Amino acid sequence: MDIVQSLGQRIKQLRKQQGFSQAHLAEKASLSTNFLGTVERGIKSPSVMTLERIAKALAVKVSDLFLFPKEEEKLDEMEMAIQQLTKYARNLNPKQVRLLARFIKNVSKKV
Repeated sequence: MDIVQSLGQRIKQLRKQQGFSQAHLAEKASLSTNFLGTVERGIKSPSVMTLERIAKALAVKVSDLFLFPKEEEKLDEMEMAIQQLTKYARNLNPKQVRLLARFIKNVSKKV
């Protein structure tokens, strides 16, 4: 499998983890659904700018798009949980973020 196919599979994996349809991710990234499908199938290679838009729509770093399965397994469980918390926190308003931070602080004191 070449890098274009691996990249496409990784984008699809991240999209599904977020619970996004192709149409939803394509809309968030300002892409056509057809183009996103060809990227996920490894038929087309996206530009760096397109990768940036996809990463932003998925709330991940561009480098995360290149964490193919073997590399991804190296991430420990804690890092994955922190990434997931960050993803959810980006959708909160400032008051909710402060409340979440206070909650995490209180939980960490009890551990």
